[in-house]
Amino acid sequence: MITDEQQLFVGQSFRTNSSGILQLQNFLPETKVSAVKTNALHLLCGCSYLDESTIIITPELVSPRNFPDFNYVALDKEDAYASDALYIGNRRVLIPSGFPRASKKLKDAGYVPVEVDVSEFRKGDGGVTCLCSPIYKNL
Repeated sequence: MITDEQQLFVGQSFRTNSSGILQLQNFLPETKVSAVKTNALHLLCGCSYLDESTIIITPELVSPRNFPDFNYVALDKEDAYASDALYIGNRRVLIPSGFPRASKKLKDAGYVPVEVDVSEFRKGDGGVTCLCSPIYKNL
């Protein structure tokens, strides 16, 4: 699941079906919930919200058509693991190390990639967002 300031995007896959998404919509009646079909286990395996309506995305796993009003940092399928990224403020984005093309694309888009070694967690299908529990503070 990813969110911008106005809506939730929920991955619809073999794991989360339309019934589950409908239940979430019913639980959050004041929030716009949008289903996004994905070929990945989690939506975050194919895209992550950054900031200012920008998404880092692997189009082969998640279609950009699901996010018509967004800008994209598009990654090749070989770099899909890096699309599970976490925006940490001030244009900085936490990404797994070892993906120089993804890092360059983020830099070209005006972001500062912060690379971390999560190779041991990757062995168990864990990504950057799986390992973080961010606490946001309004300044």
